[in-house]
Amino acid sequence: MDGVTVAELQAYLKTHWETVKAKLLAGTYRPAPVKRVEIPKPGGGVRLLGIPNVMD
Repeated sequence: MDGVTVAELQAYLKTHWETVKAKLLAGTYRPAPVKRVEIPKPGGGVRLLGIPNVMD
């Protein structure tokens, strides 16, 4: 969702850590919405799967 891969997370945090840290300490950090995906079940119906951002 956020375009950051697990492999890129360390470099992303090195660049943006001060901003992220400030939001966490201030209590203003809000996780991004979770991507919702429906997975078909073998017996019919669907199972909902939530995919969060790597950062969250």
